[in-house]
Amino acid sequence: MATKAYNPKNVAVILGGHVVEGYDDDTFVEIEYPDQGEMSVGADGEVVFSFSPDETAMVTITLKATSASNDALDALVKASKSTSTPISPFSMVDVNGRTVVGAVNALCVAKPTVARGRTVGSMAWRFALDNITDFLGGNSRV
Repeated sequence: MATKAYNPKNVAVILGGHVVEGYDDDTFVEIEYPDQGEMSVGADGEVVFSFSPDETAMVTITLKATSASNDALDALVKASKSTSTPISPFSMVDVNGRTVVGAVNALCVAKPTVARGRTVGSMAWRFALDNITDFLGGNSRV
């Protein structure tokens, strides 16, 4: 059995041309997809599968409070809001393996909660993504 390896430094997140850095300790990028469809069963037992045309996702990017990428994301969000245009494009590439996610546009739906304490905190930015293209592969090279 071959030994596998993972290095978080080999995961790149790019938003609006900015290469994000200064990630939090644990989960630093999380992409959530909507349901891909649903099943309904009629009174007579007939089953129908309905496929969703939804090609969106939500991404949460979690950074250390000390990360300079917080400044860049704040500037991108403010420019997006002042011009009423989405941030473009978004990509996440995991070169440890084969996972790639891209989106034409991103819209900030939640700025981070700001908290300070005894140790450095984190800041979680949440964006809605549209026109997703992806390949959700394994975390090791083939």
